Amino acid sequence: MEEEGWEEDYEVIEEVPPTPEEPAAQTKPKPGWPDFAASAAMPWEPHDPDWRDASLRVVLDSVTVHQVRRVEFKTDEFIVTRRRWEKREPDF
Repeated sequence: MEEEGWEEDYEVIEEVPPTPEEPAAQTKPKPGWPDFAASAAMPWEPHDPDWRDASLRVVLDSVTVHQVRRVEFKTDEFIVTRRRWEKREPDF
């Protein structure tokens, strides 16, 4: 809090994945037997457990904060009736 009142300073901190490094130059496999070691190292499941495509895009220049200064509630009151009965086993 500042001397003049509350300081209104909003920010968003974004955590992003590291920039991928360029892969080392790979040699072409020789024709013949398949490279089983390379196929065993392949990821068969996605690394990210939430592998779905993004469904929301945020326009970064449009992000704003709205301060709610006043809220008004209008209510209607209703009478509640109460009924009781004893639960009985059926007569067979």
